[in-house]
Amino acid sequence: VPEREKGELYHIKNGIMCLDTLGHRIGESLGVYQCHGTGGNQEWAYEREKGLLLNTVSKLCLTMEDMNGDPLVILDDCSNVKSRIRMDAATGWLTQGGRCLALEPDAEHWRLDSVVCDAGDGGQRWVFEKTASFGSVKAKNG
Repeated sequence: VPEREKGELYHIKNGIMCLDTLGHRIGESLGVYQCHGTGGNQEWAYEREKGLLLNTVSKLCLTMEDMNGDPLVILDDCSNVKSRIRMDAATGWLTQGGRCLALEPDAEHWRLDSVVCDAGDGGQRWVFEKTASFGSVKAKNG
């Protein structure tokens, strides 16, 4: 029986795009994909106490810094994440180590970057949409 994820479950949106693992692995970038509302690569569990944001399918965490603390948006084993991730619903900022996750245009695609927080940058304003888990075990009634 699969274990239910700890923490609150979210789709993390910027416009019609959702934070998505794109099926990538440890050390690889993550990105965005048009929101499909069916969980999977777009479903994230936020463990507020630990400051971790992990994908419910891959069990990998988002981090915005590499092993040297340099800015880099990748998936990593959650035990390697050094600084807490914070979600601020008021500003829409997703921060780690004082930097913000930003969605930036890159030729014909979008890329994620770790940048200095700027209230005027719409690419840094995320909507944290709570979701019931699609893959989690549901409690049986009576």
